[in-house]
Amino acid sequence: LTHGDQYGGIAINFPSAGSIPIDNKVFKNNVFVCDNFCVRFANERYDIDGNCYWNVPGREQPVYRWEQEKDGDWPDTSYYSIADFRAATGREQHGLEADPLFRSPDGVGELERVFYGDSQFSHYPSIENTATGDLRLQSTSPCIDKAVTIRGINDRVRDGKPDMGAFEFGEDD
Repeated sequence: LTHGDQYGGIAINFPSAGSIPIDNKVFKNNVFVCDNFCVRFANERYDIDGNCYWNVPGREQPVYRWEQEKDGDWPDTSYYSIADFRAATGREQHGLEADPLFRSPDGVGELERVFYGDSQFSHYPSIENTATGDLRLQSTSPCIDKAVTIRGINDRVRDGKPDMGAFEFGEDD
């Protein structure tokens, strides 16, 4: 699901279409901290919507990469904004490209990049010490009330409008 390498921080990163058959994956209502690649190797077999992508300040421009099967091959196309990605792929109709305004994101995105060949999922956390920081949303977060409603998952929040990210604003204080 998430991966970091020499190009990306934490972002959706799918195996190349031809390597491992993975279908019908759903990624909704997350907050991803990106370091260049926000989405890599996604294709029409994935349902991607309602996510917030926060590109680490001072890093490279965000990239959303899409693969589309053509004549038995899987060429990819890169988009450099969520608006362009949305228009071309139909994905992320409710997605945001914004700072989620965490309460205290101590160290998020500040770790050095790791070369892909030397990297493992567990070797590249977005936060060096997960015991510090507070990833709940501030009251002014653009992620509040912007998530996609998923029956049985987030359809019973107090105000009836779910938030993006792991924590519903105001319900965990």
